[in-house]
Amino acid sequence: MQLNILEATHISIAAKHDGELILYNQIVLADTTLIFTFNTSINFDLLNATHIQAHLNDTPLDTYFTNNDVSLRGSYIVNSGQFYVGYFSRE
Repeated sequence: MQLNILEATHISIAAKHDGELILYNQIVLADTTLIFTFNTSINFDLLNATHIQAHLNDTPLDTYFTNNDVSLRGSYIVNSGQFYVGYFSRE
């Protein structure tokens, strides 16, 4: 998963790759690109969906992100191809 940070924001990632758990929980500055490699699953929490562009296996996820000021929680499970996205009001 590739995340292109458009504006400073907070992200939290938990991914599993080769049996190891990768945890990332940071405030990320604008103009930053993060790449997370995983082969089992990835879970993500994004403070503001409008601050990030994302790609999963080179597929843009723009249709799952919104122009609304919402937080986004999602996951992807490799074996089943299950992709989940939930939106939460920031107010």
